[in-house]
Amino acid sequence: MHAYELCGAAVGGAVALANNDFAKLLHGCILDELEELIGESATKFLFFCLKLDRHIENPREFHRRLESVLSEGAAVLERSIVGGLFRRLNISYGEASPFEFGKCVDCARKIFAAEMKGE
Repeated sequence: MHAYELCGAAVGGAVALANNDFAKLLHGCILDELEELIGESATKFLFFCLKLDRHIENPREFHRRLESVLSEGAAVLERSIVGGLFRRLNISYGEASPFEFGKCVDCARKIFAAEMKGE
């Protein structure tokens, strides 16, 4: 399944049921990707200083906070996070241009919910 096939699809009540599981998946993916790219200490620093753990479920705020410190470098980390997330969901990831972290995470959330629903 290609990620962008379901981006606009309505998945109904499955979204609410899957949100907690998706949040856990996203949190783990963010930690793994950041630690791989910038190391454990820098990841802990970013999470502590920017309070990123409070904004994982709001990808636009997560992006805003990350970008406030890393400027254009945030996009590099975000692309890696999205790539890792899509790999974990076993869906193809064709990098969209222009890249928008929030839209990509929302697409992944919808796909996750649809799979949980059995579509």
